Amino acid sequence: KEMLGLGNNTVLANLLRQSTDAIEAEFLTHGDKNDQENLTYCLSGIAQDPRWLPSQVKEDIEKGIYHGGSLQAGDYDEGHAGMTLDDFVEHDCSKLGKLGRAHVLALRLYTTSSFTLFNNPLRRRQK
Repeated sequence: KEMLGLGNNTVLANLLRQSTDAIEAEFLTHGDKNDQENLTYCLSGIAQDPRWLPSQVKEDIEKGIYHGGSLQAGDYDEGHAGMTLDDFVEHDCSKLGKLGRAHVLALRLYTTSSFTLFNNPLRRRQK
């Protein structure tokens, strides 16, 4: 909790009540255009729907490369075509893990190019 700046239980309780709103606020405040597109895709979009894919993902698909590996059409979010955040929340794995909407959103975002918004502050031991 201290590492995340949550030493005060009242602050932590307030964040937990905010659910996805707190994540959205962080991304809008600290994220760049790509991060905000990732947020929109994960929060409101439809998996693998070209109308919702972040522009950098579309560019990576055109190049055939993503994070150093190959990427073809249909690879990004493979096996999840048509799913929304609510579908991921209702997935058996989410239920088994007792994950809430904010947990699933955070995990979905971590699997995008926005993972650095999570990792870099932790590596720098920054709140």
